[in-house]
Amino acid sequence: MFSARKAQKSPTGGGASTLLIIIGLMIVLYIIFLPPSVREEVLSDAPIDGSGGSSGTGSGSGSSSGSGTTNTVSEEVVLREGPVVLQYLPDDSIEHELQSVRVVKTPQAEIIAQKTSLISTKSWFADNSQNLNFKIGDLSNTDSVQLSFLTTTSKGPLVIVLNGQEIYNGIVSGPSLTLDLSKEYLTDDNNLIFIAASTGYKFWGVNKQALNNLRITASVADASTSIAVQYFDFDSEEHANLESAKLSFFVDCVSTERGVYTVWLNNIELVSAVPDCGSFQRPIDVTNLILKGQNKLVFEIEQGDYLIDNLRVNSKVTQSHSPVYFFELDQDLFTELDADDKECGEIDGFCPQGCDADEDKDCCFDEEPGAFWCDVETDELDDRCVSSVSSSTCDRCPAGYEDDDGDPPEDCEGLCGDDDDNSCPTGCSIFYDEDCCFDADRFWCNDVPITGLESVCEVSVSTAECDDCISGYKGDGEKPNCDASTTSSDDTEEELLDDYNVVLKIFFADDFEFKEAEININGDALRIDTRSAEFERNIDRFVRPDYNSIKIIPESTLEITSLEISLENS
Repeated sequence: MFSARKAQKSPTGGGASTLLIIIGLMIVLYIIFLPPSVREEVLSDAPIDGSGGSSGTGSGSGSSSGSGTTNTVSEEVVLREGPVVLQYLPDDSIEHELQSVRVVKTPQAEIIAQKTSLISTKSWFADNSQNLNFKIGDLSNTDSVQLSFLTTTSKGPLVIVLNGQEIYNGIVSGPSLTLDLSKEYLTDDNNLIFIAASTGYKFWGVNKQALNNLRITASVADASTSIAVQYFDFDSEEHANLESAKLSFFVDCVSTERGVYTVWLNNIELVSAVPDCGSFQRPIDVTNLILKGQNKLVFEIEQGDYLIDNLRVNSKVTQSHSPVYFFELDQDLFTELDADDKECGEIDGFCPQGCDADEDKDCCFDEEPGAFWCDVETDELDDRCVSSVSSSTCDRCPAGYEDDDGDPPEDCEGLCGDDDDNSCPTGCSIFYDEDCCFDADRFWCNDVPITGLESVCEVSVSTAECDDCISGYKGDGEKPNCDASTTSSDDTEEELLDDYNVVLKIFFADDFEFKEAEININGDALRIDTRSAEFERNIDRFVRPDYNSIKIIPESTLEITSLEISLENS
């Protein structure tokens, strides 16, 4: 018995084996139904996305390798902006001049209906009433409706009913009768009934009304000329930048008749009054009523003859939006410049130590604010940078003195070298005066290029020659094929290490519209003149440690999908 009981407690292991087989089958089925990419990572022991690695966009400074070391990336994006649409409006005031209109509504007397004669009789034995039906084509523009007739026989009272309303009941004592037909009883279709009154108790008697030359007359105005409609358009750029819009016009009365005139813009009433003839309507602010695209202006009068003249809508728009963006570059990316790197006499925005104001334009304006500079060497060295200029000393600078803004002294305006007077004085050299250069269909440089005075006014400018002019070549109405022009405002003494490049990239929405803009980076400028969908430039010489700014000044409407500034290894 003891042995038998012990045998009953011994496990056979069959249940555990079955459970393990079931679990194994479930794991196999799970792996089979996984997506192929995940199944491959599970079987290869690779980390699955999101379980231990990292991903994303931005400006990382390194990348991980399998060994755990960090390497410098080939590109780090320090600024990314967009998309943005920069609209260009050359003027801040736009005038929409509309054609003159004339609105006329002068009533004219008309015969609406007439009847030669009618006879109405009434007795105990007969009732013979008569009808006169008439239509009014335009009731709203019909006034002073009257009934008139002559009487040849009038025995007993006459009763006249208009559209069910009794308008007369009496003895016609004279040879004629004229009645005003109230407009409140009139409709488009009208009915007049003429009834001879009852004889009363006189059963033997007969009342009789014999009427001749019956007429329905009225004063009718032609409504088709009482309304004038004008249309004008606001394009998307003007509407998006609209600050204010005002409607103005002049009202002249052609006739002595005057009535209320009403003005609507896009179905909104602006004015409803009797006009002050021969005067300008006070400008009406319609800023909030202007629609993008077509706008509808309506003039309507109740009575009169008006000429609406000098009709215009004047809009004021904001100047083109010029966004400013900021980016940061670490101090470790820069090295200090040796003072020897700056040369006296170069127009580079820096006045080297020991350089005289008469030798360097930057030193001239740094040391003597408000001074005047001569771009070419003068006979006397002290005459090149002067604190004041009189009419007697203008000729000491053959190219013309100018201040820090490029403007001539007041006493030298209009002379050779004045670039702002739109005139080329007789005998003035094309190398001294911008207007003379433009008259010769050439390109002009505001400062003497590094290649000398002969390069100030060029017949053409090649890509290689663009950098000769630090301020950028320009033409009269056209630009040379230079993508970049610079101004010299860099007063820093640090430059980017040779190991790095800073690159500006701008991507546009199309590759067929011409794009024009000035890009201002920390006060320095480069130009965009391209049809391409991409613009890329190295901007090493414009950047500085820590915070930098970039401003886009559009000279045509720009549709920018992305603007990027990246730090790259050289």
